[in-house]
Amino acid sequence: MAVLALGISFRSAPIDLLERLAFTDADLVKAYRHVEDLDAVDEAVVLSTCNRVEVYGSVVNYHAGFLALKRLLAETREVAEAELAEGLYAHWERDAVEHLFSVAGGMDSMVLGETQIQSQVREALRVAEAEQEMGPGLKGLFHAATRAGRRVRQETSLGAAPDAFVGRGTSLAEEGRLPGSFSNKRSSNASSAGGQSGRCQVGATGGVFKCWPMMATLSSPTNGGRPQTIS
Repeated sequence: MAVLALGISFRSAPIDLLERLAFTDADLVKAYRHVEDLDAVDEAVVLSTCNRVEVYGSVVNYHAGFLALKRLLAETREVAEAELAEGLYAHWERDAVEHLFSVAGGMDSMVLGETQIQSQVREALRVAEAEQEMGPGLKGLFHAATRAGRRVRQETSLGAAPDAFVGRGTSLAEEGRLPGSFSNKRSSNASSAGGQSGRCQVGATGGVFKCWPMMATLSSPTNGGRPQTIS
C-alpha cells in the first residue's frame, strides 16, 4: 500500500466550500464507516480544521486511491465532485509525507507557525484509531509528523508568538478595525472545525463563520498596498 493525501485548503478554495466540507464529530464517524466500503483504501485519516480538509489514505495505487478519496469527500459531505475539482490537490508517497510534516509543523498554515494545528493532527490520529480505520502505516506516519512538529517548536523560533498575534488580530476584528472584519460578530473557541489558535469568527447561529479572512489580512505583508500596523 502507498500513501496518498487528498484535500482542499484556504490556499485553493473559497471559505464557503471549506465550511461545507468541514467534518463534525458525527460526520467523522460516518466517514470512517464509509471508508470500510472503499476497496482501494486500506486505512484512512481525516484531518478537518478551519483552514483545510484533508484525507490521508493507504491506497492500492494512485488512480484508484484518488477516485476513492474524492468520492469519500463528495459523498460524506454531500458536495458535488465537480465543485471539488478546481481546488482539490493530491500528494503522493514522499510528497504526501513531506506535506503532512509541513502541516504538523505549522509551515503550511495561514499564520506561519501557529500552534493549534499540532493538536489537531494529534486529534485526527486519535479519532482514526478510535474508529479502527488506522493501521500501522498511517499510525507511524502521523506519530512521526507530530514529533516533527514538536521539534520545530522546540528547536526553532517558528511559532514563538502566534497565539498572541492571532488573539490581538481577533480583538481588532471584533472592534471593526480590520478590513473585512465584522464587529457585530462574536468570537468563540472553535469546535471540531478547528481554527487558528482555536479562535474562529462565528455568527449568531453558532456555526463556524469566516475564521480565516482576518488571518489572511494579518499574515499578509501589506494591506491594500500599504503596510499593516497592529498596535
